[in-house]
Amino acid sequence: MPGTSKGRLREGPLGVLMPPEAEVPITMVYSKSQADIHIFLPENASLMLINHVADKFSRRVQQPVRVFHDKARSKYRLCPIPEDVSPDTSTYGRFCFTRDQSTPVKVSDEDPTVGEGGCRIPRPRNCWLLYRQSKSQEITKKVEGITASELSRVIGRMWDEETPEIQAYWYDMAEKEEFNHKQHYPGYKYTPAKEPDQELPLNA
Repeated sequence: MPGTSKGRLREGPLGVLMPPEAEVPITMVYSKSQADIHIFLPENASLMLINHVADKFSRRVQQPVRVFHDKARSKYRLCPIPEDVSPDTSTYGRFCFTRDQSTPVKVSDEDPTVGEGGCRIPRPRNCWLLYRQSKSQEITKKVEGITASELSRVIGRMWDEETPEIQAYWYDMAEKEEFNHKQHYPGYKYTPAKEPDQELPLNA
């Protein structure tokens, strides 16, 4: 892998510093129709490496980066997607998590999605996001070195096996979060950006 060494770390794609044993193929695919770049990592890449690459990618493009497990390709797909945009990601695989290292943008105070200081207001989390975030913290503390693919499969299986009562609890938590969100940001209104009339699928 090209780059200079800093101690045990080597500089790889996107300027990411990583240990030599973490050298894995990184594929960058540009979609002219969608005017964006997706990064693919092997599904056996460590969670630490995936987070590191996603953080670097987010800082570079100044957008949140969503991570998907693309089972068909046996890879992780890293996609820069703004929080206020809802594209069709059904072909990307299972959504895992979002990494956001972008700098908050100052915008007009008249924008209903903007809070104090001109920073964008986050959307309230749904039941699955709340459940996954809770279990991710719990599992990563107990299982050192678990990969993102293993974590995604474990939590997805846990959710499917939960009793209706447990799932109802998380639905209730999501409703409470939405209620508290409305109390904290009374003027907030989520308006998804319009998608182009025609989009070609991203080939990789």
